Amino acid sequence: MKEYCVGCHSDRARPGGLSLADFDVASSTEHPATAEKIIHKLRASMMRVGFEPTGGSPQEFATIIAEQLKRFAPLATSTGFTME
Repeated sequence: MKEYCVGCHSDRARPGGLSLADFDVASSTEHPATAEKIIHKLRASMMRVGFEPTGGSPQEFATIIAEQLKRFAPLATSTGFTME
């Protein structure tokens, strides 16, 4: 998150009203609605990110977050968003 997202989604800039400065993928279950937004935007290729140099993709990153939510907070998702 810090490497790819916080450059834009900082506490100061907050595009879309969202700061990811303190968001941690490992504790994404504490903020499932935010995690779901991130998953949706990454899978829809709506975010400008530089994953290619690392060999990954935004979709792969979204899958990591989705798996974290499924594993630790299967009932925490209340927005109706499907993580599949």
